[in-house]
Amino acid sequence: MNKAIFEIFKTGVRNSSNGLLPDWSKERLQRIAQCYNPAIFNSPLVIGHPESNKPEYGHAKRLFEHNGVLFAECDLADSLLSLIKQGRYKFISSSFFLPDSAENPFKGRDYLRHVGFLGAMPPAVKGLQNAQTATANIANYNEIEIGDFLCFSEQTYRQETESEKLHRKTLYIQQQCNGMSYKQALSIALNQ
Repeated sequence: MNKAIFEIFKTGVRNSSNGLLPDWSKERLQRIAQCYNPAIFNSPLVIGHPESNKPEYGHAKRLFEHNGVLFAECDLADSLLSLIKQGRYKFISSSFFLPDSAENPFKGRDYLRHVGFLGAMPPAVKGLQNAQTATANIANYNEIEIGDFLCFSEQTYRQETESEKLHRKTLYIQQQCNGMSYKQALSIALNQ
């Protein structure tokens, strides 16, 4: 699985597919991020907005809010990454369970249903970073796992330290979240 961070939603009054016009405040997005728990419901990455949430091309591992934008740190399948890089799926669109929805796994709160990748159909939420841009630096992020791997140079080799891995992950998060301070990105990186 590949790892990437996507902008999946932002504040504002949004026109939903069923005609509702709910106001999505920064506080509402923060609550969505705080209550997200993949052990309760692991929100899938899908093509379009399928009723069944299938087929799945990965999952959102965690959510966080920054400057009125909801971000998802995701594991995504090679097949979806390839389609994104080919330009077949450029846009990102999210679906949420409303608090009183019978299917909502976290009753009483909005909960991420899925993250949809769209082709020609533009999303209702304008101005989110497109999928191709979000995956442009994916190779850097995929290597930032807490575990063992080696860094080579002409003279010698050494194992990358945990602090170096944390620094690279922090820089990646900071780059993906335009305007985020290093301190904020470090806080997110530490909360993996």
